Amino acid sequence: MEALCATARWCYARGWVPATSGNFSVRSDAHILITPTGLDRGKLTPDDLLEIDLQGRAHGVLLSHHGLYTWGQSVAEARRHLEALEFLFEVEGRRLLGGQA
Repeated sequence: MEALCATARWCYARGWVPATSGNFSVRSDAHILITPTGLDRGKLTPDDLLEIDLQGRAHGVLLSHHGLYTWGQSVAEARRHLEALEFLFEVEGRRLLGGQA
């Protein structure tokens, strides 16, 4: 985890990923770690990383002010997850607004 953060900070120091731009990820035996949106890449620590399991459970991650990332065994599967999750988020949004949308 520290190696991923160090790489992000190294790229930041060279001006390649200013402020919160750029995304970094690494796959290990048990999981995938990704950098979240909205955090300064020059100050990234292991506690800031998002962890996803290799089985692809929750099939996606919704990043605040950035959007939805999905994955699957194929592009078609990732697209199916995208469609399903977007639908669920829309339903939840309408519920939170009390049916106003």
